[in-house]
Amino acid sequence: MKSSEIFSLAVITRNHENFILETLESIRSQDYDPLELIVIDDKSDDETPNLVERWLKENKNRFYNVIFIVHDIHRGISYSHTEACKNSNGKYFKYIGGDDILLRDALKNMVEFLENGKQIGNYCRGRRCL
Repeated sequence: MKSSEIFSLAVITRNHENFILETLESIRSQDYDPLELIVIDDKSDDETPNLVERWLKENKNRFYNVIFIVHDIHRGISYSHTEACKNSNGKYFKYIGGDDILLRDALKNMVEFLENGKQIGNYCRGRRCL
């Protein structure tokens, strides 16, 4: 689905080396464009940051914008969520855990639902969050 409205997806991860690549692949395969990808690693003790960095180098052209933040101390999920929201540029915004996956048409369906006048979700810095 081509749209002029950017959809920002924020992946918050910590020690998800066994899952993060599947999470990122589920985002890459979305049938919605343009996508902004924000990945925040909250001080992983495993290989998660290295896996993310390699994957982003290979797949960055799929996205309108890519932001990768690695915390040097564990800051927690709330801090990471706020940081992701502050760094986002999209009209739409969604968090996803580093061990979650999205179905291929998830974002397209969310946007269609919102654009058809349904009142669901909340707002984050003036953006509709799902």
